[in-house]
Amino acid sequence: MDSAKTLLFKCSVLKEPCTESLLCLCALGLVHRDATLAAAALNELLKHSADCEATEEERCLLTCSVLALQGNNSAVQRQAAKAVHSNPGNAGLWALLSRVVPQYNPRNARGGASAGSVACHFSMTQKKALLYSGVNQLASGWHSGEDGTRNGLKTIQRAALLCPDDPGVWAALLSACHTENTASCLRDASRGRRQLEGVLTQLVSEKVRTAGSDMRPKLSALKTWCVEQAVWGLKQAGLHTDAEAVCTKALSSDPEQPGLVLLQRQVQCEALLLSCTQLPDAVLEELRKAVLANYTSMPAWHWLAEVYRSQGLLVGAVMCYRQSLQVASQQGNFSGKLASLLRLALLALAPCMANVSNNEWKDLVKEATSEALKLAFSPLALLIQALLQFSIKMGARETRRLLEKVVYTTGFPESITSVARWYLLRHLHSKNDQELIDTLMDHARAAGDSRLEKLYNQLCP
Repeated sequence: MDSAKTLLFKCSVLKEPCTESLLCLCALGLVHRDATLAAAALNELLKHSADCEATEEERCLLTCSVLALQGNNSAVQRQAAKAVHSNPGNAGLWALLSRVVPQYNPRNARGGASAGSVACHFSMTQKKALLYSGVNQLASGWHSGEDGTRNGLKTIQRAALLCPDDPGVWAALLSACHTENTASCLRDASRGRRQLEGVLTQLVSEKVRTAGSDMRPKLSALKTWCVEQAVWGLKQAGLHTDAEAVCTKALSSDPEQPGLVLLQRQVQCEALLLSCTQLPDAVLEELRKAVLANYTSMPAWHWLAEVYRSQGLLVGAVMCYRQSLQVASQQGNFSGKLASLLRLALLALAPCMANVSNNEWKDLVKEATSEALKLAFSPLALLIQALLQFSIKMGARETRRLLEKVVYTTGFPESITSVARWYLLRHLHSKNDQELIDTLMDHARAAGDSRLEKLYNQLCP
């Protein structure tokens, strides 16, 4: 390694530097996660870009990779967008922009979806761009309940037709099906894509097995993720026996995988919770040890926090969410940090809604939602703030203002708007404001909110 660095460095400091050596030095720095070496080599390479044989996409990819290695996630998307604006006819750059958005700047996922569509429009050789566009649509919450023709599932199905041998496409399709099923549950509609989890997971496993040896280590992580996704989908459908069978089958081929061991413990724990509400201390300790074995897994901390919450151990749940925040910060995981803050706020909101007279929970809700809104504009954080105000003083003018902000702002997810409508109706009913109630009901009927209609009939028979 050191001798290779030395030789490449000597080539790069010649009177006429060898751009190939600079490319190799930059790649070497990226592979070994040496941000200083990669950045220095890239800076020298860009000085001699006229003599470099690397394409515009390759130079942009290197720059984005170095920025990501430095932890400057927001600059990754800016760099890709800058390259697109300089070369608007380059389909490869549009595809790269669509690729980096969901990973490094998911708040701009709608723009990432549009970038992928532009790449496909310019060139049908950019088959992966269709996949990137679909992933962005999933990240932005587009599902068939909101748009029956343009959504993540439809786009990824088209990508599967173009790239049937790509395991990433089938993994994305699994995620899209899970999204659709979750959205159906929130809309109180029937699940239209039952028990596809096992089929798609098996398909990904087959694609990974037939992949080249150089790609197999990275694809094995994708296989594990698919197993986890499938298990969560089966558990959501109440099929705990099938979920445990998937875990057992996965562990039979890779028994030393800590993540799969934890997943199996999770399935067993939730099956146990169905038969008894209170878990023994010994079981809780085993679960804690399983999570500690996956210390850097943020979802594992989220799950343990939910178990503690179900057992009434709210302080322990708060500690788990704080631990997940620390992990997300260390990993530079923007989405993980936002998710941890919102989950923490929801946890603290529950005692407030139950009128527990403890200002610590109210302060925690305010702290978590404020930090979340510093990271990104979040409709859920605004809803939580409105519900906190509702719990403090239901009939206050500020309560109405915050709830109306969520209800009447266009572009918010219907699941969030529906909850805000429910509480706004309760507030308006307490004030006996029939004119505003009529306005709210018209808004709800236009959105097809049948749940609010039921509440209205109960409150105003």
